[in-house]
Amino acid sequence: HAQKVADAIGTKHEAKYLNTEEIISRVEEIINYWDEPFADSSQIPTFFVSELAKKQVTVSLSGDGADEFANGYSDYPIYDKFKKVNFISKFGLNQFLVLLSKISPTLNGNTKFKKAINLSYLLKLLNSKNLNEIHAKWRNKFRNVELPLKSNYIKLEDSFLNPNNLGFDYAGYYDALAYLPDDILVKVDRAAMAVSLESRAPFLDHRVLEFLIALPMEYKYKNGISKRIL
Repeated sequence: HAQKVADAIGTKHEAKYLNTEEIISRVEEIINYWDEPFADSSQIPTFFVSELAKKQVTVSLSGDGADEFANGYSDYPIYDKFKKVNFISKFGLNQFLVLLSKISPTLNGNTKFKKAINLSYLLKLLNSKNLNEIHAKWRNKFRNVELPLKSNYIKLEDSFLNPNNLGFDYAGYYDALAYLPDDILVKVDRAAMAVSLESRAPFLDHRVLEFLIALPMEYKYKNGISKRIL
């Protein structure tokens, strides 16, 4: 697909195909570059693509920031869609499904049952008007299990945003102040610096951000099309 796009717009494209053995043989080396406990699903491919780029260029550009400020992540429209039917959560659907999964563990392997649990969990969250709490809990992969560290030491109400002033249209701002600097930018910076590749993020230029923030929502998301202005 990437090659077809490059052909269509007339740009040079280079691909690297990796096999399992090549990846596994370098995992310990790659882990060492992060120098802290870190787990992002694309940190390994980001390292390999940085290494490939460094062979030909000194500075690279990334698209980081576009998802947060132009509504690119798939969960943003989910919030908007399901907040309209969150009255269902008052019937205790989430608690019932979780109890059912404990009584009959075989259900946990069923894809449709997992989707039902996810839906009921989201509907339960949407009873809250605190966007930060909803977003943080939805991103939590443990969902129905208390996390001792977070529960005991970190307040759910993040102080850097006033949730009373934000609606569901602004979920990207939460990610911009937490997920983006603590995960995405760490991943790209460490991967690029490991091979001495300079990395720049044009979407994080303050003039671009000011423009995107000022846009009406329909320019960023409308009728299922995310990052619409792009």
